[in-house]
Amino acid sequence: MKVITRKYKLEKWKAIITNQMASGLTVAEYCRQEDLPISTFFYWKRTIRQELIAQMDTQVSKPAIVEVPLTVSETPLEEAPPIEQNKLTLKWASVTLEVYPDTPQKLLRETLQSLQEVFPCS
Repeated sequence: MKVITRKYKLEKWKAIITNQMASGLTVAEYCRQEDLPISTFFYWKRTIRQELIAQMDTQVSKPAIVEVPLTVSETPLEEAPPIEQNKLTLKWASVTLEVYPDTPQKLLRETLQSLQEVFPCS
C-alpha cells in the first residue's frame, strides 16, 4: 500500500512542480497562491530530481541501440551550409540543445532533467 501512496504523491507533486514552472511565478509566489508549504514544495522537487537521476543512471548503464533515421539533403553540395564539427544536436519537444565535447556532464544531466520535468515523456 505504501508503494501506491508514494507513487500517487510523486505524480501529484510532479504536476504541481510542472504547473509552477509553467505559471511564470516564483516558487514563493506560487506556494503562497496555492497555499502550499514552500519547504514541502522543495522537498518533493528534490525527491523527484533524485528519482530521475537514479532512473537516468540505470538507463545510462544499459547499452542501447537506437535507430537513427537518415535523410538525404536535396541541396547541392556547393550550396550546403558549412558542417560544424564535434557537436551533437538534441531535439526535445520544442527545444533544441547543442552539446559540445567540453560540455560538463553535470550541466548536461541537470539540463536534461529540467527538460524532462517541463516536457515529461508519455
